[in-house]
Amino acid sequence: MVIVPVLYCCSLGGDYRPSRERSAALNLTVVIVLVLVVMIVFLAVVDVSCYFMNSCGVTMFVCVHVCGQQPHTTLHTDHAAAEQLER
Repeated sequence: MVIVPVLYCCSLGGDYRPSRERSAALNLTVVIVLVLVVMIVFLAVVDVSCYFMNSCGVTMFVCVHVCGQQPHTTLHTDHAAAEQLER
């Protein structure tokens, strides 16, 4: 009688864990995947905001070196003050 369940479980692919252990492993996998997705989305938002505010980050690197765009600056100067500095 003991041999029959072992043979039955092994014939189904070898997954002989009880259903509670499978669901616990599935829940842990879902939590890990969700945490990774949230972290990637957060880093993407921070990187894009750095691109527009400070002209830095991975997005800026890709735009300048891969796409060939010129880096834009966020510094707004007064033209009269700039001319005085040049003299």
